[in-house]
Amino acid sequence: RAMQEQHRSYWKSVFADGVPLLHLPLDYKRPLIKDDKGGVVRFSLSREEVSALQALASRSQSTLFMVMLSLYNVLLSRVCNQDDIVVGTSVSGRYHADLEPLTGMFVNTLPLRHHPHGDQSFLSFLTTVRDRTLESFEHQSYPLEAMVEDLSPERDTSRSPLFDVMFGYENIDVTTLAIPGLKLEPYLHEEYASKFDLTLTVSERGDDLQLDFEYAASLFNSSTVHRLITYFKNIVRAVIADNEVLLSAIVMLPEAEEHTLLHVFNNTARSYGNTTFPDVFKDQAALYPHHIAATYRGVDTDYRTLHETSNRMAHYLHSIGLPAGAVVPLLLDRGVDLLSWIIGIQKAGGVFIALDTRHPADRIAGILDGCNPALVVTEEKYTGLLKAGCPMVLHETVATTAHDRSVSDWMSRKAADIAYAAYTSGSTGVPKGVLLHHGGMMNHFHGLKELLGLTSDDRFAQTAECSFDVYLVQMLLALTVGGCTHIIDRDVMLDAGLLSAELVAGDITILEVVPSVVRLLVNAAPLPLGKLRWVISTGEALSRELAVAWYRCYPDVRLLNLYGPAETSDDATYYIVPPDLQEQGVGNVPIGQPLPNFHIHVLDAARNLCPVGVSGEICIAGPGVGKGYIADVSLTASKFVPNPFASHDTSDAYAVMYRTGDVGYRDEQGMIYLTGRIDNMIKIRGARIETGDIEALLLQFAGIRDVLVLSRENKEQQYLAAYYIAEGEIDAAVLAAYLTGKLPEYMVPTAYVHLTAFPLTLSGKVNKRELPEPVFGSEAFQAPVTDEEILLAGIWCKILGMARVGTADNFFSLGGDSIKSIQIISRVRAAGYELSMKDIFANQTIAGLARCLKVLRAQPRQDIVKGEAALTPVQRFFFDGPAAGDAHFNQSVMLHFPQGITAGEVQQIFGYLQQHHDALRIVIKETAEGLRLDTKPEQPVSLTVYDAYNEAACTALQGSMDLTAGPLMKLGLFREKDGSHLLIVVHHLVTDGVSWRILLEDMATLYGQLQQKQTLSLPGKTTPFLSWSAHLHHYMESASFRSGRAYWQAQEKRGLQGFIPRDMPEGSNRGEEMRTVRFTLDSMRTHELLRQAPDTFRTSVEEVLLAAFVAAVAQQYGQQQVCVDLEGHGREEILPGVDISRTVGWFTSIYPVMLELKGTTWSDRLRHVKETLRTIPNKGIDYLLCRYYDNSLADAE
Repeated sequence: RAMQEQHRSYWKSVFADGVPLLHLPLDYKRPLIKDDKGGVVRFSLSREEVSALQALASRSQSTLFMVMLSLYNVLLSRVCNQDDIVVGTSVSGRYHADLEPLTGMFVNTLPLRHHPHGDQSFLSFLTTVRDRTLESFEHQSYPLEAMVEDLSPERDTSRSPLFDVMFGYENIDVTTLAIPGLKLEPYLHEEYASKFDLTLTVSERGDDLQLDFEYAASLFNSSTVHRLITYFKNIVRAVIADNEVLLSAIVMLPEAEEHTLLHVFNNTARSYGNTTFPDVFKDQAALYPHHIAATYRGVDTDYRTLHETSNRMAHYLHSIGLPAGAVVPLLLDRGVDLLSWIIGIQKAGGVFIALDTRHPADRIAGILDGCNPALVVTEEKYTGLLKAGCPMVLHETVATTAHDRSVSDWMSRKAADIAYAAYTSGSTGVPKGVLLHHGGMMNHFHGLKELLGLTSDDRFAQTAECSFDVYLVQMLLALTVGGCTHIIDRDVMLDAGLLSAELVAGDITILEVVPSVVRLLVNAAPLPLGKLRWVISTGEALSRELAVAWYRCYPDVRLLNLYGPAETSDDATYYIVPPDLQEQGVGNVPIGQPLPNFHIHVLDAARNLCPVGVSGEICIAGPGVGKGYIADVSLTASKFVPNPFASHDTSDAYAVMYRTGDVGYRDEQGMIYLTGRIDNMIKIRGARIETGDIEALLLQFAGIRDVLVLSRENKEQQYLAAYYIAEGEIDAAVLAAYLTGKLPEYMVPTAYVHLTAFPLTLSGKVNKRELPEPVFGSEAFQAPVTDEEILLAGIWCKILGMARVGTADNFFSLGGDSIKSIQIISRVRAAGYELSMKDIFANQTIAGLARCLKVLRAQPRQDIVKGEAALTPVQRFFFDGPAAGDAHFNQSVMLHFPQGITAGEVQQIFGYLQQHHDALRIVIKETAEGLRLDTKPEQPVSLTVYDAYNEAACTALQGSMDLTAGPLMKLGLFREKDGSHLLIVVHHLVTDGVSWRILLEDMATLYGQLQQKQTLSLPGKTTPFLSWSAHLHHYMESASFRSGRAYWQAQEKRGLQGFIPRDMPEGSNRGEEMRTVRFTLDSMRTHELLRQAPDTFRTSVEEVLLAAFVAAVAQQYGQQQVCVDLEGHGREEILPGVDISRTVGWFTSIYPVMLELKGTTWSDRLRHVKETLRTIPNKGIDYLLCRYYDNSLADAE
């Protein structure tokens, strides 16, 4: 018993600081419950290598077992980037001589813990392994089961208790056995079970060594194991070549993989020249003098004006003798003045720093003290933020006195010169300023310009504060192509409705924001986004859940993920998020691949290249890397380091490498994934935890919209805390139970904190230091008194699920959030008042909001709409076509009610629907001016009841429409044994696909209300269909329509060609003669069409099908063009204040497109079709307007 206690004490001392987890580079997410599916890859070493290893064992007074175990530890250390490794190994258990002759199972398993530090030589490490192994063998009689019970490691059903990797050594040679008449040889069984993640088994076979890598097939691909074998062999060769080699100096990667990591994945070379921004801007000003260069709060500034204004700034700086490279901080409000100074300082050869006027005076003073400014440009109202004696000039003075002069004749700038300084928060809370070059800034601009396909038609939203490094690309990028910088105020960014309106009104095409703003737009979806082409996510990790939600809400706007620190001139990598991202795994969206001329290296602590799949520090080289930090030599030396791979590069631009401190890895395609920070890695009770795994699961919990998991400490005990945003507080026990079923226990957070919104830094990132404790004190109840307060209190109670609220209660403290804000705005509008998201954020109590309420100026009519109106363009198209006046041009639905529905119930439901949806009372009226729409004040429900289903009755009902007498909706009720069938027939003149969704949803609502004996009611009406044609006429006065008209006139002038030859040219082509040929694609082709093709070619399914159709026509008829009519829903956001989201009617847009078969490859042909379709303005709504309202197009067949 005393001996066993010694063994027990020994093993407890080995793991006194906990049991470390090994983080292998897995190909698949670890399953919740470990399975035993496995595979084996067998390999061998040469006899020369075996002989050398045996000699090494002899010289080091160790055994071949110990040498191979040491080599295995080195491999694991390098591929896991860890220096604390536990490997299991089996021992015979016959620790006493008396046990040798006995038959039985004595084997025990020992957890051998070693620390392969990179600064050790291999021989030194081998000696340590020898001593520790012999020491462990002295305590081998202590059972593993008892060890697990004593150590009580965190239990995880997906792992083994103490170790995930095994090492085995066999020196029993079966070939030495001799049985008369039998020949014995080893047999390799092809089906394997794997008890551990990875097992290396070394078997002596005479003078040879046979090695088997057994692996868990649910975690690894065989290709990964083959790579591990290659690494292992290279480690063996390096050690044989030099027994004293440092572990960190062992060259593990094969040349081919090193070449891929260094060159293939970094094949980013572009030639952009050595121009500076002032040179490029000057050229654009000459090309587009009257184009709008910048707009702010409705005031436009053209290129000529901005060029001349910035020249005045530059001339002023030159006139006061500003030295080249002198620092000029800007303490100005957001706007065109700030933009003019940024350009002017560059023209004058100075270095600009944009300061945030909302920063505390101490912070501004600290920055100014550190940067040694030659001059501060500010406004009168901010002079109080400057210290006495600080050199300064007022913008107002320069703007009114400086002369317009050309500056190109006396100022020269080079790409290597410093252009600006960017300040970022330091880990100590003291801002650090980094100096960036003109060349790096322009390389960034050129790369994004190429990636986004920017033209002079683009308008880039400037949304970021100048304290956020991304502000610069938002300010200047559009100005390099003749485009427009559209400056947006900060409060607009807090309200999805205001932001949407700004995007539409400003024709903005590029929006770059942090993920929280992306989520704001997603939560408020659907919103009109106008001409927006790209949304760029930057600044923080973009979750896969948010990216998927974006495409679900806004499928036509591409999503781009950018990554890069300020120290590398902002962005260094990019990833175009594919629309089908949901199919591609879990975790955050990758940061992607390097932008042009950047090289990204993932390195371990010794600055060796990490293999594919292995996490390391992300380091960046290239022309964007800055000069270093202002007045901080030590920090510069630690972060801007010599590039160990500079010899592989071709210019001095790659001599220095920036260490980001971010941790990530590359996959086999070269895509880079972020996994955390070097200085902020969470480790709980010996386990290293990636909080992204926990966050991803919590985001899947119903109601949770955003989440952040952090490590917290209580009485020197670390624990995990999950901060989440949801509509209401969720029981912590429910969340814990949910995660317990999906994660190991040590990854389940201890605390759950409900928030209404994350606190943000001025740059829009989550301010982790300001995350509050959820303490909501109850103040004395103050009852609502005024009509407005009583109204708001009632709405709050319903939205927040509370019995009462007081006028001083805080909306967000009670569980309010942006989603509930939208619901409140909707309820307030329904009550006849106006309220904005900005109002709610600025006035968070009922008392404050009551003062903000304004009577709603214009609401959609809720009364019975009646009267006449002109036919809409698509209705004119109908009467102009071969089906003109056809009373059988219907759309119909047959519904089954298993429990039956009575004729009286049908009358009630559809009587209500006809009164609510005015279009259902429309008939066609013949007047002297032609046909018009006539909305009747009332219309009887046309219902026919049948005792049994009768197809002839259905046909008769379909043909019974009378366009002038109405109604244009007919119902047939068929009573049968299995319930009732209701046929709903509506003439196409008053309905479309979207309308059917509205009608069926409303019908279901009314049917449910009848069953519950409730009063019939539906949501409020939106803009009446009768008003739509009038709104269309207003729209035709807009610049958007004029642009569309110009497009269609150009198309008409070009001439529509490519009509398919007819087999029977004299045919009447009537609707009743239509026939359909239907065919199907098999599952594989369907998957390729729906999933693979859109991602591969960055296109839509419709575009793929149309391209295939064009190719089929070319093959059938030998013609390279085909004219196709396309349909859209037609419910475009054409005018503010027009809401047809719940309006029934026929809104469809129809427009012709001439498609051509261009290119020799399928990719080229598809690209041409895609480009043709995407150049059509306003989704084709203008075509029928031009043809029937504007008469600017001739009639076309």
